[in-house]
Amino acid sequence: MHGGTFTWQPDDTGEDAYIGNLRIYGGTFDASQTTNADRSKVLGNGTGTSIRLFRGGTMKLDNARGNISVHTAADGFYNFGGVLNVDSNVKIGLTNNAT
Repeated sequence: MHGGTFTWQPDDTGEDAYIGNLRIYGGTFDASQTTNADRSKVLGNGTGTSIRLFRGGTMKLDNARGNISVHTAADGFYNFGGVLNVDSNVKIGLTNNAT
């Protein structure tokens, strides 16, 4: 994603919604909308997938439901200077992978 806004509003089938690899270089990835907000949203969908947020990009993960996560087998969520919005009382684990 290089610009614009992508609003993640999954259908209402009741299944978890997944996005595999995600690269945000600019624009806004918005998962905070109320349409079908009760659906669990999972970033990454297995081994070899990762989420990367770069300077100039924004991710809105603040949906007040606590049901957005990174898949346990994904290779990680990397923030390279982008803006990340999350709800209050959210547990975030941070590591520095700089070499």
